[in-house]
Amino acid sequence: MSSWDYRVVQSADGAEYFIAEVYYDGDRLSWVDDSRDILRWAEYQHLKSTVEHIRQAFDQPLLRVTDDERLIEAPPS
Repeated sequence: MSSWDYRVVQSADGAEYFIAEVYYDGDRLSWVDDSRDILRWAEYQHLKSTVEHIRQAFDQPLLRVTDDERLIEAPPS
């Protein structure tokens, strides 16, 4: 069964962090970087819900993009 949530992701070069929609399908992770659009909604309640999901992303381990564009859990710093 697949699922998704927002996660904090670090770029492969370590230069930036961003919020991404991360999709889980067994051991496989994929993501959509629509970080410029996730805070635009037609309805207030949808925006409020999105912000709460983003807040929860900071409670989970940081993910990092690898040079071959995969996501891995970053080691704690």
